[in-house]
Amino acid sequence: MRKIKVMDKKFLGKEEDRYTYKLNVKENHILLHISSDDIEKHTIIQYIKTPFYLIIYKNVTNTIDKNDYFEVSTCKSTIEKECNSACGIS
Repeated sequence: MRKIKVMDKKFLGKEEDRYTYKLNVKENHILLHISSDDIEKHTIIQYIKTPFYLIIYKNVTNTIDKNDYFEVSTCKSTIEKECNSACGIS
């Protein structure tokens, strides 16, 4: 599980099967692909204010694919509690 603090985001566009965002994180940026069927996650990312946090259950280098599960929160303590309850990381 990995915690990611997103400092800024930019919507890059919609393709046939996905929405794509560029997320600016501490060291670089990550591309986030959201399935075009997942309107809820697209809407959350579209309207959430930065900074916000993601937790994802895989090691991310530069892309979060449309099939990768992640959670979103604007509250750092919520993400920390989720991480601690899921696997004890801090």
